[in-house]
Amino acid sequence: MAKQQEYSMKRQTYYLKMIIIFLCGISCMPGCVSSGNQQPDLSLVEIDVSKNYPEKKLHLLEIAEIEYIQLKTAEDFLVSPYPTLVTQQFFIFHSFTTGDILFFDWTGTPVKKFSRSGSGPEEYMSSGRMTYDETTDEVFIYTVDSRIAVYTSDGDFKRTLSIPDHLFFMEIRNYDQDYLLCYNNRDVDHISFVPVSKEDGQIKPIPLPFEEKLDLLLRIEKDGVRIGAIGHTNYSVKYKEGFLLSEFSTDTVYRFTQNQELLPALIRKPPVRTMDPLIYLNSYLETSDYLFLTTVKRIYDFETREGFPMTGLLMDKKDGKIYEPHILFDEYKDLPITIGPHLTGPTDQASVGYIILQTDQLMDTWEAGRLTG
Repeated sequence: MAKQQEYSMKRQTYYLKMIIIFLCGISCMPGCVSSGNQQPDLSLVEIDVSKNYPEKKLHLLEIAEIEYIQLKTAEDFLVSPYPTLVTQQFFIFHSFTTGDILFFDWTGTPVKKFSRSGSGPEEYMSSGRMTYDETTDEVFIYTVDSRIAVYTSDGDFKRTLSIPDHLFFMEIRNYDQDYLLCYNNRDVDHISFVPVSKEDGQIKPIPLPFEEKLDLLLRIEKDGVRIGAIGHTNYSVKYKEGFLLSEFSTDTVYRFTQNQELLPALIRKPPVRTMDPLIYLNSYLETSDYLFLTTVKRIYDFETREGFPMTGLLMDKKDGKIYEPHILFDEYKDLPITIGPHLTGPTDQASVGYIILQTDQLMDTWEAGRLTG
């Protein structure tokens, strides 16, 4: 506790708040929340993903506040290890086996669930992609038959939004009171990011400059069956009141503001199409003093099922220097932590995220005396 107080006095702005949640018998996870203070916008950032950078050690408590929550699961509230959404009120899980949508509050208590899984007009054949608007209590579920089905958190059907058949959404996010923000993965009409009306499904594609989509999927054919694998990708990352948008076919990450302005925010080099193997950049996460980024190398071994190594990078905002961060978590000394936009991927706040920990690993670490606090 003394060490936590010591680090807390050093920073009064933009913290991450790590929330570790124990998923009974399955896993546990942390998340992060800032103090809410805003810093001036940065000028255009440039990152060379081909370079090796010096190491910089940081204690997690220098950039994060930590709290622990235990999820209270039961027979009718069994969850997968990964939440689909993290909002200001809820941790929301989607079960692929039952179709259930499960809501836990921030005390870890299960509060509600529903399932409308099926092929009927008021049901969903879920793609696993969904978002939730807390202000209107509306759950938006993207289905495999080019629809977005809209429900209350109690499962009451409200309406269907029809989506053009030539679009296929890899992400849907809650953009503002009128629009969802979706990422189209198909190489058609140069359409990547698509605001979709929450009321009637009308679309307003965001124009981005690229010739054709870059395919990040690696494929092989084995025993007559085609198999594919893809590394971790963050297409849209919550940033202040808007989003950071990554179309990996370009070398620029854009800011999409609350006023639907599109502004360049980051340029990666060398050009993505010149690299072999390809290294792509997953946007960034910002704290008061640093930008945390991640790169992914597009290599994968289909026999061992290992690959797509992720490397964390850190830019010091004071001097613009770039490092490879080594994050020290004093309470869990064996835990490798990479801070980056993958932590905030499924959340609706720019500073809220999580890390998954396996329960058996926690128990082994505890028995070895490597857990404290």
